[in-house]
Amino acid sequence: MVVSGVIFASLIRGPGTVAAWLIWGTGVFATGWILVALPIVALGDRILRMGVIGLSLAAGTGGVFVIELPYLITRVLTPRIHYIWSVRDLVWPSLAFGAGAFAGCVYRMLLSRALERN
Repeated sequence: MVVSGVIFASLIRGPGTVAAWLIWGTGVFATGWILVALPIVALGDRILRMGVIGLSLAAGTGGVFVIELPYLITRVLTPRIHYIWSVRDLVWPSLAFGAGAFAGCVYRMLLSRALERN
């Protein structure tokens, strides 16, 4: 998280960049950890019984949910505001899905290697 924060702050040079990263970056990281990573870790070796595709889809969907959570909360709190949807709105959820699916696969691979050693 620190590395991505430094890269973000160096690429987007603005007055509130560091503050924005500390507010949003930390919040998204903590939410993702609580909603996606902790349940996967809590499942333990049952993760290995899931198929690679199933785990990738579950972790990717969790990533999309985390990245879309601010939007969902805003829509619930302000239902009268009209929002115009665009195809560009799929960029961040797509990146979040890819990152979540990749992380799920990496976690499964590391877990299987750790259990093979024992």
